[in-house]
Amino acid sequence: MKRYAFTLAEVLITLGIIGVVAALTIPTLMQKTDERETVAKVKKNVKIFSDAAEMAVLEHGNIDKWELVYDEEESIARVAEYLKPHLKIQKDCGQNICDEYSVEAFYTLKGNLYSASSLPYTKLQRLILADGSVALIRAGAADFSVFIDTNGNNGPNTLGRDIFRFIYNKNGKIFFNNYGLSPAYSQEEGEDPNPEKWRFCNPQYGEGWACLEWVYFKENMDYLHCADELYWDGPTRCS
Repeated sequence: MKRYAFTLAEVLITLGIIGVVAALTIPTLMQKTDERETVAKVKKNVKIFSDAAEMAVLEHGNIDKWELVYDEEESIARVAEYLKPHLKIQKDCGQNICDEYSVEAFYTLKGNLYSASSLPYTKLQRLILADGSVALIRAGAADFSVFIDTNGNNGPNTLGRDIFRFIYNKNGKIFFNNYGLSPAYSQEEGEDPNPEKWRFCNPQYGEGWACLEWVYFKENMDYLHCADELYWDGPTRCS
């Protein structure tokens, strides 16, 4: 009675093919998984900080009454003090680099170091959140902003990749206005920014300040891969 089986050569060839396919597909799958996790953390933290800001306003009045001075240490500490009771925090590092968050610089989407003069990193209050994200608090004159680093000490520490800026106006409401453009642009809500080819949320051109709106509303990070193809009203994903 004859018995049939694979030869050693056939098994090795099959394993080789499987290995090649895995090498081609696994990095892409892991990247997509990482991006989905980032989107989920961004959306969750928008909700968490929006709720915290609204509660702080109820307790202390509108933010323009908090007597804030732009980037002043006492003002930053005051914003953090008002928000903290409404957040789940592992550790408050104050306005210092700590072991839990030793990041000292941001990078732009284009890969350049973002200058300390434009972003006074030493004057940001660092809150380690329950999910491992890090919130960095910055005071304005009548508002405040929060930089969320979705993966903490891990890289790439880049605006629009793992770091996103939330701005809260004097009423404690999150300020969605950029839609992919620089805040310097005057743009009606819903106007399509594609004529600028997502310049300010595009790895080819931009710094990455304006990626929050896309991540929050479109629930993807495809601007990292095909920013020139994207439109606010569609297509909203890479082809």
